[in-house]
Amino acid sequence: SATTRLGGGIYAADSETNLSAYATIINNNETLAGTTSTAAAMYIYQADFSLSKLNSPCWDQQKCNQIVGNKVFGNNSSNAGITALTGSDIKIKNTWISGHSASSNVFLFGQSITATIEGNVFTGNGGSNIDGNSSLLSFFGDANGISIANNTFAKNEINTALLRINNSPSMLVHGNIFRETNNVNILQVATGTSNNAQFNCMIVHENQSFSGSSIFVDNPEFVDELNEDFHLIGTSPAIDLCGEGTYVANTKDLDDESRAWDDLLNDNNNGAYDAGADEFYPATTSDLSVTKELLTNAPYYVDGLVTYQITVTNNGPDTATNIHVEDTPSGMTISSVSSANCSGFPCVIASLNNGNSEIINVTATLRSTVGVFDNSVTVYSEDYDANTSDNIDSSNNGGTVVLDHVDMQVAAFDLVTLPPYHSGQFLTVQVEVTNNGPDNARNVVIGQTTQSTNIEVVNVTGAPCVQWPCNIASFASGATVNLSLTVKIITGGNFRFGILVGTDSTDDNLNNNSDSTAMLIAQNTGNLSINSDLITPSPYIQGQAVEIELEIENNGPNEIGMIEVSAVLSNLSIDSISGSGCASLPCGDILLINGESMVINVMATISNSGDFSLDASVNSSNSFDPDENDNSSEVADVATANSDVIFENSFED
Repeated sequence: SATTRLGGGIYAADSETNLSAYATIINNNETLAGTTSTAAAMYIYQADFSLSKLNSPCWDQQKCNQIVGNKVFGNNSSNAGITALTGSDIKIKNTWISGHSASSNVFLFGQSITATIEGNVFTGNGGSNIDGNSSLLSFFGDANGISIANNTFAKNEINTALLRINNSPSMLVHGNIFRETNNVNILQVATGTSNNAQFNCMIVHENQSFSGSSIFVDNPEFVDELNEDFHLIGTSPAIDLCGEGTYVANTKDLDDESRAWDDLLNDNNNGAYDAGADEFYPATTSDLSVTKELLTNAPYYVDGLVTYQITVTNNGPDTATNIHVEDTPSGMTISSVSSANCSGFPCVIASLNNGNSEIINVTATLRSTVGVFDNSVTVYSEDYDANTSDNIDSSNNGGTVVLDHVDMQVAAFDLVTLPPYHSGQFLTVQVEVTNNGPDNARNVVIGQTTQSTNIEVVNVTGAPCVQWPCNIASFASGATVNLSLTVKIITGGNFRFGILVGTDSTDDNLNNNSDSTAMLIAQNTGNLSINSDLITPSPYIQGQAVEIELEIENNGPNEIGMIEVSAVLSNLSIDSISGSGCASLPCGDILLINGESMVINVMATISNSGDFSLDASVNSSNSFDPDENDNSSEVADVATANSDVIFENSFED
């Protein structure tokens, strides 16, 4: 029958009262509703009250502070499990708040108060056994400076709205998780009241009752929602969702773990703070570290190469898994990466046992202009890293790129082989290349000029060159390289061979970087052959006509022109010549392509008895014949005297 039933565990109703509580349990208080304000757990009027954790271990890290099971029975809109009225300053942090119910407002905050509700879990509040439970947190009057941040609201049984405002209080709602399966409205604004609440950076079950920024309707992915384990799992969208731009969060979460642990496997939305009362940490702990050593000594030249060695170490205590390695170069381009797990960046090392390391070798090409270069490497994994200060190495990894100056010279060039020249011929060329300094030359290439034509280098001797073109990584100032080259003329016709030396260093005199032969002539190469055959069968007699066949062939490899066929006859006189355009011997200006042949038929008369012969030969006046042993062929035989008897009519008188 009392008009005010204060009840509860805490009563503070004086402007001079300032109460701070730590590791506090306010549980299972009950009261009947009065005609005015009634509170089951706490009644605060014109007093300051703070409930938070100490910076020391607690008997239960998650439920070190509890406000549980406080109830108000009866109907009165001013009744609540917690009531804070005129002029109060309320701070409730890192507290497990559950099992409360009242006829109208589970928690009621009145006029001219300030309130910080941060890092708490609200679960199981409301309930069908009590009439009402229309709102969870209700604010009325000119409440000013209300902050509701990084709380988790889940599995409550509220009928109308989780938050209710009246008379336009100033309110910031930031970094919370609202997860109610009955899809109750998050906000209710009393009729005739303007909405001065700011909502941002939250995971919610609905977004129709309010508006804000970075609001995501999503499942927060608790470890075990059914059994009230509201820790986040590693894939939760609440991880790394929020920053400090709007609200500076408490430094500890409900488990007394530091806020803003940056899970580098998740892309930050606004920052490294997780939404809700829990800051996600992996189950395993490892202390990764990385160092990067620049192995190449100065000076550093434009377009030069440098090598690094990255060492990734797990200092334990657990095995580190899925270790990400990222390398950020500046003023250079990474050209090669090699290790057991990495062949490029970014890369992932599958695992490192406690105390183990992996060494990654890196080669990079420096910038093509004068200036500075640098490099930074970062490592992170799926595990909790207790010391992230050594996860980045970004110091003493660079230098300044400068120009190097050289004067590369083809000091001597000699075509040793003398003319005439022919296709397929191997020539000897002596070359001398010198670096006149003043600096060492980088990445020197000795090759042939673009004007070189119809020529092929088949062999090179002379240290350090073992192949063509010859690549020399560093050519010392004042040094000389002497080369002996074997080159081949590819086909008949014009040919030229020239030497060119180049370098990645700055060559101050390009006028002496090449030398060349003049344009020279090489004959075609063709192996001509001739075969002669006495077609008319023996025996042969004086005055007999015989047929002789001459076959000429080009055995290649090139086409042969200006071919001439000639013959020396003994005891024979030519009667006629036919075939392949030849009408007499010698016969000239003949063209045969590779593999082509021709036949000449010779009709001749044996002049006298005795030996007779035809010795035929073939040659070309503008080609080279590598085998002249088959360039002539002879037919020969013996003719007898004519044995016919001639009788003359003669009579003597």
